[in-house]
Amino acid sequence: MNYLILIIAVFLISGVQIVIKLRLSAVHGELPSSGAALPAFFSGALRDPWLWLAGIALLTAAYLWYFAVSRMSLGVAFTFASLSYPMVMAGSYAFLGEQFSGYQYAGCALIIVGVWLIAA
Repeated sequence: MNYLILIIAVFLISGVQIVIKLRLSAVHGELPSSGAALPAFFSGALRDPWLWLAGIALLTAAYLWYFAVSRMSLGVAFTFASLSYPMVMAGSYAFLGEQFSGYQYAGCALIIVGVWLIAA
């Protein structure tokens, strides 16, 4: 059960990253480099219900993470956090249309195999 809770936490954290990238970049634009444009940027971001949902998901993920970590070995549990890399990459491909090289896919496969070996 602890492994399932960890996977849900990592899934939530990864999903939050996709939502933040999608909403801030595609909807609100890049973070302005000048101070004059920052208030309008943050005002728009604070009114975005998807960003609020992402914040709630992040808090939920943190709770689930601490719940699971308190009940199992930190060394094993923390290894599961690395699953966020392939999850974010898959989400970036599916929802943001980002492209990756074969080496990047191979690296993600190695991460998954490494987590599997440590969890076994």
